[in-house]
Amino acid sequence: MKTVSQYLKEQYGTKVYKIALDGGFTCPNRDGTKGTGGCIFCSGKGSGDFAESSVLSVTEQIEKGKKRVAGKMPEDGGKYIAYFQAFTNTYAPVERLRELYEEAIRHPDVVILSVATRPDCLPPETIALLAELNKVKPVWVELGLQTIHKKTADYIRRGYELETYDEAVRKLRENDIYTITHVILGLPGENREEMLETVSYVGRSGVQGIKLQLLHVLENTDLAEEYRAGRFGTLSMDDYISLVKESIALLPEQMVIHRMTGDGSRKDLIAPLWSLDKKRVLNALNEELEDEPCKEPEPCADTIRFVIDASCDGWTVKQFLREKLSFTMHQISRIKYRAPGFLVNGEARWVNHVLHTGDELEFSLDDPRRAADGDREDSAMPREDPAVPRVLYEDPYILIADKPAGMVSHPSHGHRGDSALSRLERGHGRLYLAGRLDKDTSGVILCANPTETASI
Repeated sequence: MKTVSQYLKEQYGTKVYKIALDGGFTCPNRDGTKGTGGCIFCSGKGSGDFAESSVLSVTEQIEKGKKRVAGKMPEDGGKYIAYFQAFTNTYAPVERLRELYEEAIRHPDVVILSVATRPDCLPPETIALLAELNKVKPVWVELGLQTIHKKTADYIRRGYELETYDEAVRKLRENDIYTITHVILGLPGENREEMLETVSYVGRSGVQGIKLQLLHVLENTDLAEEYRAGRFGTLSMDDYISLVKESIALLPEQMVIHRMTGDGSRKDLIAPLWSLDKKRVLNALNEELEDEPCKEPEPCADTIRFVIDASCDGWTVKQFLREKLSFTMHQISRIKYRAPGFLVNGEARWVNHVLHTGDELEFSLDDPRRAADGDREDSAMPREDPAVPRVLYEDPYILIADKPAGMVSHPSHGHRGDSALSRLERGHGRLYLAGRLDKDTSGVILCANPTETASI
């Protein structure tokens, strides 16, 4: 793992401090182009609560930011990142962008131009401008992805599909522009596996950096209304720290961690209040990560390749593995979290990627015997967890399990990770629960695979 502080120290040999700027932008999710309310979690300042005032020129904002952090910098004054943070910082005519960006990079103390934006706000002329400026000083582009899951993206009103993110990353990397992805951990309705799926996807998407952001519930947001209505809860500090640790373990070693928690405005933060003590949180994170033992080398793996024929045209990767190769969800989950995961025509793809005739699907198994003799009990299959409800029946569409007494059926307050549904999802992927049993009642529960089954 490499933090952004370590990365910058290696590159510049001194402390590099980020100055948050406000270029006076808005967002297509606010001006009526895609919506008017913004994302459900976004503050009135467009996540630029710590940025300088847009009333000032870019140069004036940089100078004011320098004074704000003067006590933290070395005697030589240090170096700075000009960070356009508030709202969508590529959502303007390219002439306006050029004026703002060039003023920032002309400042002698600025060594990097950093631009936070949406993947759907990067037209060709903007990419060309960023590529041009990248030859003057390094340019970073931060993409607000938050999640790869459509149900969550729709809930938070993100306003674009996952394919738009993929295309934005491809265009930025083609132009050798350093790319960072912003992910929110703890979004309502997402379980631990879904959050880790997002992190794993980002790790294989080709970007160089990632920001892991704890979900903050802020005043005057629609998310605050949902929270006060009791529709979701926030992560505990212990849960978040363990989630960050597990997330980092999924990422390539060369990926730079640009954030591990995030700041919420003290006057606006509703929950989680433990996050206000940032020093305590970071110390706990660092202590937990320092305790991480050295990774053992991966066992020798066998690379498997299939060329998709016409009979499987239009199938998803998961459907091909389940129906053609009789893989269980245990095996699929184990493969997708191990680098390089699933490759289609040489590019990393998720399990819901649609295959077409002639595509080459490639993945690796822990145990070469799996491809030779169809052994289901190889190392790609995790050992059975006695705390997981016993599966009585499973096919690509439904799963039936025996829930013991004393276990809640679905996640609820105080039972986010230990419900029957949560335990089953760790080994079988995302599931929908059809009905429920009381905690003290034992019996059969029925779950549906949301990818394969629209309704029950």
